[in-house]
Amino acid sequence: MVRYRKNGRIDRSFGERGRMLASFGGGAYGNAVATQPDGKLIVTGWVLNGSPASSDTNQINFALARFDREGRLDTTFGDNGLVSYDIAQQVGLAPDLDQGRDVAVQADGKIVVAADAADRGGFALRFQPDGSPDPTFSNDGIVEGPASSYRSIAVQADGALLLAGRYSNLPNADLALARLDSNGELDSSFAGNGLVTTDVAGAVQEVAEQVAIASDGRILLLGTSCQFGGCAVDLVRYTIDGALDPSLSNGGLLSLPGDADHPSVMTLNGAQPIVASESNGVVLRRFKQDGTLDRSFSRDGKAVSKFGLAVSPAGLAVTSKGRLVMAGTFSTDRPRGFALARYLLR
Repeated sequence: MVRYRKNGRIDRSFGERGRMLASFGGGAYGNAVATQPDGKLIVTGWVLNGSPASSDTNQINFALARFDREGRLDTTFGDNGLVSYDIAQQVGLAPDLDQGRDVAVQADGKIVVAADAADRGGFALRFQPDGSPDPTFSNDGIVEGPASSYRSIAVQADGALLLAGRYSNLPNADLALARLDSNGELDSSFAGNGLVTTDVAGAVQEVAEQVAIASDGRILLLGTSCQFGGCAVDLVRYTIDGALDPSLSNGGLLSLPGDADHPSVMTLNGAQPIVASESNGVVLRRFKQDGTLDRSFSRDGKAVSKFGLAVSPAGLAVTSKGRLVMAGTFSTDRPRGFALARYLLR
């Protein structure tokens, strides 16, 4: 993890000369990070529970770690800064590749995580601020399913949780969006049973990678759908009660140009989605409420950045100053590195 100053230079007061590396004794990987109101950082992903040389996925466990503002492990959280266990075994499944996919912090300080076990089960987890499981959330802090995988989580203003991922409908898989109430129960006022699945016409494998809540309360998903011959990036919008929003192009589902073999990420500028994709450079697109390109953004609705490197966007955010920040990775003939870019929103 690396922290940058506003001018784009590495903040050398963070970690060791601006960088933080935590291996937890073996292999480890962070998938997502969230910031607490006090500035502490919550990271979720996986750790290798065993020999670093082992390729046995049974030894890869869910992980949640907290760091202080200076980039040091917070020893007041979990076991010296780390919470890790086998989610699959916790719910009575065979051990599998468990990992936290996304993390958010509730207004009351509790921490919620979207996780999965190699697409064999989607899980929502909630922790107390000290890293212990929250017993008020489905009794043991873990809710299993109904989706087969969760990739993203968002907290509504009323405390309800939105989880996006994949719903297996063998041999196919559909986009999945579930809503849980504050106790971890499926919210029956959402799509009738707490879960909405969306089948993209002609596709056989679909997954929602990201969920976001617009300023007007409507819900947006960014996902991919694959059929024989290739994959597409999809932007989907739902009403607050879980119905596809017909005011977005094509009945609530918009297929975006680009190559879904490369990552795409989304953020919201008020109620307007901005999507960053890798396609012969990094392409930024801002959409109007009806799904058409907002031509007040970079004159024609899209901005193309050619950095002279193969840059893959991994995160996108609008700052409090109204600027757009993209984080990702770049690759050359050397190992991958961090990429960070900032744009003016016009």
